[in-house]
Amino acid sequence: MPVVDKQFETRRAIRGKLGQKGVLATSGLEFRPLAAKFRLYEQMARQDTTLKTALRTFVHSIVSTIGEVTHQDPEINEYLIYTLKALEDDIGKSWRDILSEIQFTIFWSGFQVSEKIFDLKFGSLVLADLITYHPSTIIIRADKQGRLTEGKETRNYKKSGIYQQPLNYAGDDEIPLPLWKVVYHANEAEYGNYFGRSILAPAYKAYRLKEAVTDMMIGSLDTMGRRRHWIRSPSYPTGQHRVDPATGQEIPLTTLDLIREQLDSSEGGDEFILLPYVDAASIPELGSEPIGDNIGDIFLQTINFLDQEAVREILPHFLISDRSLQLDKDIAERRMEIYYNSLEHHRQKLLRPIVKSVLQPLVEWNFNRSSAKYPPSFTRVYSDRPEDRVATMQMVKGLTENGYLNPTNSVDWQMVRQMVRIAERTLDDKDKKFINDMLIVPRQKSPSSPDVARNSQGSGREGRPTGDVTPQIKARDR
Repeated sequence: MPVVDKQFETRRAIRGKLGQKGVLATSGLEFRPLAAKFRLYEQMARQDTTLKTALRTFVHSIVSTIGEVTHQDPEINEYLIYTLKALEDDIGKSWRDILSEIQFTIFWSGFQVSEKIFDLKFGSLVLADLITYHPSTIIIRADKQGRLTEGKETRNYKKSGIYQQPLNYAGDDEIPLPLWKVVYHANEAEYGNYFGRSILAPAYKAYRLKEAVTDMMIGSLDTMGRRRHWIRSPSYPTGQHRVDPATGQEIPLTTLDLIREQLDSSEGGDEFILLPYVDAASIPELGSEPIGDNIGDIFLQTINFLDQEAVREILPHFLISDRSLQLDKDIAERRMEIYYNSLEHHRQKLLRPIVKSVLQPLVEWNFNRSSAKYPPSFTRVYSDRPEDRVATMQMVKGLTENGYLNPTNSVDWQMVRQMVRIAERTLDDKDKKFINDMLIVPRQKSPSSPDVARNSQGSGREGRPTGDVTPQIKARDR
């Protein structure tokens, strides 16, 4: 039976006690995380070298696949390129750096909220800035139905929406952020949890264990830097006695007992080991030796294992394990395909809210035409490996031959140049003539003619029409 979204009737029946999504106690609704939790995850993301490297690698891998913005309307396409370039010039930060900051915040905190700042330049409304706020300053309240709306009553009788608390937070002192003016992302925001979940949450246990093992290794290294002293002495009665406080009996002392008492009463110094002689007539000996490094490899192996466990959620195991060097080439390529699919998934999650809530409204505000209803997009940039570039060119060739790409269209022209990472320039008349002479004319069929030649074998099959020359020869002779 499908779930119907409607208000339940007020009654005392069991069904009437249930609420809608985000209201049930078992729905997994999470309240705003404590500031201490944000500080912990941010410390893990910025101070642990392994986690920071893994996060930055993942973020840069995602952002590096994002090319220039495009639109099917050439004028709108030119405007979008202009507004993003103007944004970079105004704030001194590249568009990719802005996307990297957003994606990095999503990963370590679980969500992010950015505010759009607009400006009017030369009669056009442009994006002046996209400010990403620290997650610890953001409060998100869903309405009674568990939806992120604005101005509706919540379960605690406050107004729903997104708010920012200033540094001098005093309870009710909150600054509302209108939903139309923010860009919101969340990682794993299931069951009405608008604060998402940090990608570092599964790494917390390994992170803590690594800290403990590192402290143990430092203590062991300090011990290994010292020397171990030993004393070998004959053990024989001395005639002295000590009273056992537990039993009250007198215990005879040996030479080893007296040496041990003297060592225990001494202050500081290295450790001594007593090695008794069997022969009481032997001469006492004193010596020392370095403790040595006999457990260092165990610590390094343990730390390496914990590092791999910590970043397993961030990067695939085959990218961080030494065993990946032993993989078969075909198996490694298939696993990289899975990794590329993961990059594409996060790329779409990153761009979808930006296109929907930033670029698309700008286009509709500045252009009053039917083409403004079509959303812009970003080109997909592929890696620079030679085999990947060959595969990309084959894909472009197939799309062109089947009519999905038009080389004479300025948008398609620019998009392909961005995909293969070659210098961008405007499509001019010389380019169109070159495409016509090299691509379109050679593919035109020769005109049919009743005057045909027979092949040399006399099979009766038609050869090239005789008479007039082909269009290719005409184009060559011009």
